[in-house]
Amino acid sequence: MIVLVGQLMLTLDGTIVNVALPSIGTGLGPSSLSWIVNAYTPAFGGLMLTGGRPGNTYGRLRVFLIGLSIFTASPLLGGFAQTSTLLIAARAAQGIGAALAAPGVPALVTTSARDDAARNRALALFAAVGIGGSTLGLLLGGVVSEVGSWRWTLFITVPIGIAVLALAPRFVAETPRNPGRFDLIGALCATGAAVAIVWALTGAPEHGWTSAQTIGSLTAGVALLAEPAVTERRVTHPMLVPALLRDRRRLGALAVTTLVFGSQMCDIP
Repeated sequence: MIVLVGQLMLTLDGTIVNVALPSIGTGLGPSSLSWIVNAYTPAFGGLMLTGGRPGNTYGRLRVFLIGLSIFTASPLLGGFAQTSTLLIAARAAQGIGAALAAPGVPALVTTSARDDAARNRALALFAAVGIGGSTLGLLLGGVVSEVGSWRWTLFITVPIGIAVLALAPRFVAETPRNPGRFDLIGALCATGAAVAIVWALTGAPEHGWTSAQTIGSLTAGVALLAEPAVTERRVTHPMLVPALLRDRRRLGALAVTTLVFGSQMCDIP
């Protein structure tokens, strides 16, 4: 349950700022307003695959706590920001922290279950928290920015993060470590590909789907994906085991997850 509260923070913070954008624009100016939301997405989505590997090597709980520490500290910087540039930097830092913390949540949830029935319930709660957190973020963002200040959309998760950081080491068991070589080239290519694709998709409404920036970023992303698509079959410790993508049920679940979270993380102009 403690780890699921951390997951709630990660999903909630992905959308809570969206509704507060008009208030942020009034306070800091409309310059680069969309990137206050978009800075979080490339950092989170781009680094998530790479962020999952350290958990295998150094322990899921340890990496989860490191990521959550970054994720909890960053809103303080953003909440006190006096310029949009500083706020965007804080949101990008939050995305980095989320990319380190998020991959460990399913592993910690499943390994702490006593049996298959408990594991199924835990995974069901994990899915519910992920979907509900994004929806709750939209609702809280409107209420908090209307009643108080947009800055509280960032501050609101700080005490929750501190509580999880204090309780998780006491009540959550560490996962076994699996030492192995880190596929640096594959990690760089996979991260670069994800960042390029996310950058293209988030910037397309502003620059146009047929603009040089959008097409160039998408092309670069697809080209960078080609390297790990080939080499991950050969390396001893791949970041993503290719055999996992041969299961139609798993692919269907991933597609549904993408559609659900994608619909909830749309920018609000």
